[in-house]
Amino acid sequence: MGGLLGIGGGIILIPMLTAWAGLDQHSAHGTGIVAVAFTALIGVVVYGRGAAVDVTAALQIAVVMLPATIFSARYSRRVPA
Repeated sequence: MGGLLGIGGGIILIPMLTAWAGLDQHSAHGTGIVAVAFTALIGVVVYGRGAAVDVTAALQIAVVMLPATIFSARYSRRVPA
């Protein structure tokens, strides 16, 4: 449930990076995304080996989410920390 809702990154990781590591908000989010990307990659490999990945559904989601992610990342530069 934590992965589905982003609890690890949004509630734990980002505040830790801003409060304890001294990163600004934008750097904390960027760093958190990279950390989550590596975690997701490991999940893809493990679930993929068990044939538990619906590649068609994943590609359909990616077609929509990749442009949205690029737009969101570019727009985030305009939002003050």
